[in-house]
Amino acid sequence: MTRKTFVTVCLSILIAAGLSSCKYPEGPFVSLQSATARVAQDWEVVSATDSAGNDVTDAWDEAAFSFEDDKEADVILELLEVPINYTGTWDLDNDETIFELDLTSNTIIPVPRNLEFEILRLTQSEFWLRDTGDSTEIRLEVD
Repeated sequence: MTRKTFVTVCLSILIAAGLSSCKYPEGPFVSLQSATARVAQDWEVVSATDSAGNDVTDAWDEAAFSFEDDKEADVILELLEVPINYTGTWDLDNDETIFELDLTSNTIIPVPRNLEFEILRLTQSEFWLRDTGDSTEIRLEVD
């Protein structure tokens, strides 16, 4: 490999790393796709654990998340074992490590839900979150 080729490869790697370096404890180290583009998909819960490490995936069986690139959100969450549809918005904080959901139920009496999660992993097919309120961890995969 010539010196020029080596320098070009090294610079390319540094530029790519600078575009989106590892912000999340579980990765990825580098992504060329923006965090917003990675979030804007349909997701389903594949596992969930509470703060004590207990498997609570069953409590999320009916949950479904649809996040649009215009930051609109359609979410199904269970309340007293009844699936409730919510609509609202999602956003990322300035350093893109906190994921925020502002939702309102589509019920006779609208119920607001404001949720905040620390992002643990965000790839094109995996979205791992920790609820900042009760430390529940949920792992989402593309639906």
